[in-house]
Amino acid sequence: MLLERNCKLLSNVILLLSLICLGSIIISIFGVRGNWFGIRAGFTAIGYLVQAGVLVLIAGLIVFYLSRNDKRSFIKSGFALILVLIPVVAHYATTQPEKKVPGAPLNDISTDTVNPPLFDAVASLRPAKSNSLKYPGVKAAKRQEELFPDITSIPSSLSRESAFKRALDIAETMNWDIVSQDVNTGIIEAVASTIAFDFKDDVVIRIQSATTGSLIDIRSHSRIGRSDRGKNAQRVREFITQFKQ
Repeated sequence: MLLERNCKLLSNVILLLSLICLGSIIISIFGVRGNWFGIRAGFTAIGYLVQAGVLVLIAGLIVFYLSRNDKRSFIKSGFALILVLIPVVAHYATTQPEKKVPGAPLNDISTDTVNPPLFDAVASLRPAKSNSLKYPGVKAAKRQEELFPDITSIPSSLSRESAFKRALDIAETMNWDIVSQDVNTGIIEAVASTIAFDFKDDVVIRIQSATTGSLIDIRSHSRIGRSDRGKNAQRVREFITQFKQ
């Protein structure tokens, strides 16, 4: 009887905490999207809330197990687990933490760091306080090589025209807004938006002729923020994977 009463109380507490956690994360996300507060403050808040969510998740699992003989408490604690599991999984699934190596945070990833593709058409679409479109240079290239050594140019047996069409199809499949496409120059420029915060990142793809076919390079650059939390690298990797399929 005592365990049953405790399960009822604990299941209510876990459900309340999960609702508070989920609601606070949603408020933080819309706060960043609506510029109610700064990006850093929003990310910091979400980081702490996700950590709290993990603790609620662990406690919820215990209550879920203990209340298996009480149908109402079992359902409540199970529902609470689902509520808190969604943001926790989404956070860790979409965030790629950078390794602790010397150097400034990255917000510009390119398959060619020596002669990176250049932005042109997207320049007029960027807000006044956006990051510079100038590639950050040797230090950034070295840091990228340490963090993402697999991100390199894509050699292809496809002709330049065929590779251009394939790159354009992939960009559209990835739901990027195509800003400019020119098969003569081999340049495609697009804008990619993040799901949660609706951040705008600029992407440029360059297709060049090569001895055995073509060479494809892609560059993804964040308009705001010093660190992209691995998002640009994730986007470039996804493009590379799809192109090679």
